[in-house]
Amino acid sequence: MRSVVLFRNDLRIDDNAALTAASQSKILPVFVFDTEAFAELGGASRVWLHYSLTELQRRIKLLGGTLAIASGDTYQVLREVCEQHEISRVFLNERFDPKGRAHDVQLKQALQVHNITVVECRGNMLCHPSKPTTSQGTPFKVFTPFYKWYLSEVLADVRPEEAPTNLDFFNVDSRSEVSSLGLLPSIPWHKGILQAWTPGEKQADFILERFLDSGLRYYKENRDFPATDGVSTLSPYLHFGEVSAQRVVQSIVEEEERMGAEPGAAIHNPFIRQIVWREFSKYLLFHFPNTLSQPFNASFADFPWQYNDDLFHAWKRGLTGYPLVDAGMRELWTTGWMHNRVRMVVASFLTKHLLISWEMGAAWFMDTLVDADIANNTMGWQWVAGCGADAAPYFRVFNPILQSKKFDPDGEYIRRWVPELRTFSGSEIHEPWSRQTGTRKTLIDSGSATYPSPIVDHKEARNRALAAYDQIK
Repeated sequence: MRSVVLFRNDLRIDDNAALTAASQSKILPVFVFDTEAFAELGGASRVWLHYSLTELQRRIKLLGGTLAIASGDTYQVLREVCEQHEISRVFLNERFDPKGRAHDVQLKQALQVHNITVVECRGNMLCHPSKPTTSQGTPFKVFTPFYKWYLSEVLADVRPEEAPTNLDFFNVDSRSEVSSLGLLPSIPWHKGILQAWTPGEKQADFILERFLDSGLRYYKENRDFPATDGVSTLSPYLHFGEVSAQRVVQSIVEEEERMGAEPGAAIHNPFIRQIVWREFSKYLLFHFPNTLSQPFNASFADFPWQYNDDLFHAWKRGLTGYPLVDAGMRELWTTGWMHNRVRMVVASFLTKHLLISWEMGAAWFMDTLVDADIANNTMGWQWVAGCGADAAPYFRVFNPILQSKKFDPDGEYIRRWVPELRTFSGSEIHEPWSRQTGTRKTLIDSGSATYPSPIVDHKEARNRALAAYDQIK
């Protein structure tokens, strides 16, 4: 029997439920760049996808197969492939985002008309999002009880599947290459992404092992300091499915137990808690799909957001005059990534200092992040903006100066991304306007490079944000 394995956001061989389920038949691996399904794919994600597919193609070739690549309507492509090569089954891993779910329902129904069975397998979550419910049978809306449910029902029994060792491929005459998809756009940060990252499953394995060896034991202490290597940097690999959440959790549990953790205690690791936050975002979007464009907290539907093109442009380009905000936005522009602590600071600055809607920020992140997961991005922005599930209260306005002093005390992160401030001391780099001369609207560094004065005053901006919040209370 012949089967198609359809790859989407699961670009790996290890712990790939669809690939494992199809392994008893002859397999044709297929990737379809469906312009409708990938309509929201940002520029940075397109770059990553190109190189991730290239790596997947290489790994499948080493196993004796060929990854068939096509662009167009997924249904039309699969129907033609199945009819031409007498294939009766298509294996795929379930997706949980609103657009992906709707697309797969239509695909399944359309192929069934032609006697082609679609076999849906475990998606890239630790638990199917339909399972966790409160004692009243309703979806969780608060993280802590959701996390406790995971601790008792999921995390103690995570079992990733080993990569199949005896895959039997059949190949078709396909001249398509990854380059035929036209994924590489002309974006300013293309080269920066490639300098900062190596997409693909092989690198995902390396990053995970490096984190287990040198980062895991210090994660709790270092994760909030952007100048250190205190985080895993696994997020884009998880997003594209180059490593599974199951494999990450199991690896952390095994490493914790190797270091002496008591049986059952390893699942309380703080990094695993962050994995569950990722699950919570996907869970919320599964149950409340309208949150893609509407605030989870309905009272924010009438929030008096404002828009100023000059201020938004300054924020995007890292020219706000607040060093930590600008460092983060420039890191994003250069590498397609930003440290999580800094993401919260820049998001708070946009939504509260500038009163620009979280949707504008979320759209910019979707275009520029290599880990631009629709659920994590949406829920993260709503959380900071105060309108999401279990969100930080809106009146909590991050002070970018205090955040800078606390989490980049020596200014190392700022100097890395804001070279105009490289001569400033650790104490003055957080408030560089102390060097401002005369009435010029720039700050002078070494008599050559310029850096802008703050585009808004923190105290005034905070008062304006709280006044706007009072209008909906």
